[in-house]
Amino acid sequence: MRITRRAVARLAVATVALVVSAGLVASMAPPASASVSRATVIARAQNWVNDGVVYNQGATHDGYRTDCSGYVSYTWGLAKPGIDTTRFPGISTKIAKADLKRGDILLNKAAGNAGHVAIFEKWANTAHSSYVGYELSGSGIHHRTITYPYFSGYGTFVPYRYNSITGT
Repeated sequence: MRITRRAVARLAVATVALVVSAGLVASMAPPASASVSRATVIARAQNWVNDGVVYNQGATHDGYRTDCSGYVSYTWGLAKPGIDTTRFPGISTKIAKADLKRGDILLNKAAGNAGHVAIFEKWANTAHSSYVGYELSGSGIHHRTITYPYFSGYGTFVPYRYNSITGT
């Protein structure tokens, strides 16, 4: 039996279509470092603040996209250029508000510009109604106080913890 180039090409296209339709490509998270400490996450977040990184979905800094999810991908040590907001639930675990620790995130996992993510550093008050966080948004890179879970009018935000984060 002779196999033509055309038959091989058709088989390759069909295989890719099957993998994509099964969701296998979208569900694979990029390789990450074996683990990252909470102190490293916060130090990396501060690095971009110090560098004055400007939001631009089409640009990179340190090899990562300069948008909110690229920023978190950098701090967590994920593969470059980073993942988007829809993929964070695949590499992290939803947690309770009371369990938030530095290096965790507040995530609106919506796709595209509707989604956003901020990095939790610490509570800003004893009522736990606001926190100090890091974020990269259209208005710039920020280390600031944010109303819990996030400023009103920007969707639903839920706390998540990276599965490979270490430390207290």
